[in-house]
Amino acid sequence: MMRKAASFIGSWLLLAHLSSGDTTEQPGALLQDPNLFPSELFPGLDELDESELLLESLKRRYPGRVLDQALPELREQAGDPIVQLGTGGVTYVRVLNLSAAFPAIEQSLTGSIALIDLRYVSGTIEPSLNLGSTLVGSGNLTLEIIGDYGIESGIGDTDLLTIRSDDSPPRSAVVIVLTNGMTSGFLEPVLSELQAAHSIIGIGMQTAGRTATYRSVPGYQDWYTISGEIRSGADGSLVDTGFMPAILVEATADEDLAGYEGFDPARPLSATLEQAMEKERFDEARLQREFSRSAEPITPTPDSETASEPPPATDPVFRHAFFVIEGMRALGRLPAD
Repeated sequence: MMRKAASFIGSWLLLAHLSSGDTTEQPGALLQDPNLFPSELFPGLDELDESELLLESLKRRYPGRVLDQALPELREQAGDPIVQLGTGGVTYVRVLNLSAAFPAIEQSLTGSIALIDLRYVSGTIEPSLNLGSTLVGSGNLTLEIIGDYGIESGIGDTDLLTIRSDDSPPRSAVVIVLTNGMTSGFLEPVLSELQAAHSIIGIGMQTAGRTATYRSVPGYQDWYTISGEIRSGADGSLVDTGFMPAILVEATADEDLAGYEGFDPARPLSATLEQAMEKERFDEARLQREFSRSAEPITPTPDSETASEPPPATDPVFRHAFFVIEGMRALGRLPAD
């Protein structure tokens, strides 16, 4: 009963304050009202920066649109693509630098399956848009520029950006694209449009939603507000939500990275696919750590000492892609070899 009465009195005081006086009063005056925020109950409140309090509040209300730290600048890294040919017309293209990968990507489109790995890819806006026109196949894709994104739409004064398929290379392959939280933000709206147009099948982890540009807040170091973004016509704004692949793989970032780094380019693609199908070995050392509080410690036998070695890392995203390929092959959904 006492809590209800206190809540009622507090609400009445707040309403009375907001409904009285000059409505043009500065917002900071609310924090200076001793009836609402007595100093003995809110020690140090008068020393806080009211504008920074506002920024903190906006950061929670608009995630990804108000930041208290700068995002890393997206630049193209060096590195040629890794290309492997598999049986059944499968071509695996691991992309590091998007600009350098177009010849390999275009070649992969002439087989049965183009497996394009865009995890950890770098790329700026121009090659990202070029990838859209390369993979769209037929028809056009439309992106929307909101605010100041630093590029021109190229079609008059409108804020629409059209990705045209006029110059798309010949294509016979089913295109599967692998993604994760490190996929370049410039690619996210492009992939969203491609997937909505059924031009690609996205497999992997959700991307990070870094599809915006930001400006610094004058006088407040390390505070930034959104200045522009590119939106997908299919999914709208992807800020802080990202591209959602059609087949979502549940894995931690560490598991994904370990599997990705465990890839051996000198190993035949068929062997890599076979490894993806293997079940993980029994890891007795891990069980011993998990049950270390047991009254009777586990003593490894000679046979289990070999099995206690850490099993080779399995790439969870690559494994799911292989399952999809085999399923499509069994259902006759792939082009003839």
